[in-house]
Amino acid sequence: KKLVDFLDLTLSVRKGSIHSRTFQKLMNLYLYISPHSVHLASCLKGLIYGVLLCYWEQNTDHEDFVKLAGLLFRRLLDRGH
Repeated sequence: KKLVDFLDLTLSVRKGSIHSRTFQKLMNLYLYISPHSVHLASCLKGLIYGVLLCYWEQNTDHEDFVKLAGLLFRRLLDRGH
């Protein structure tokens, strides 16, 4: 199986077609907007929508999208949201 990490993607060739999934560095702290910030609630909603849209467009396999969406949810809860 041929794999290459390029920017925020992992690209692979399977059965003659290119597949992609989101690449995330192990050392990323995912310091999303603090719940105690004075940002408008719409900023958090926009962040969630934008990140999920990015995950949707970057991941060929639905299972990868679902896994990343769950991680986003968990990370936001860990930040206190």
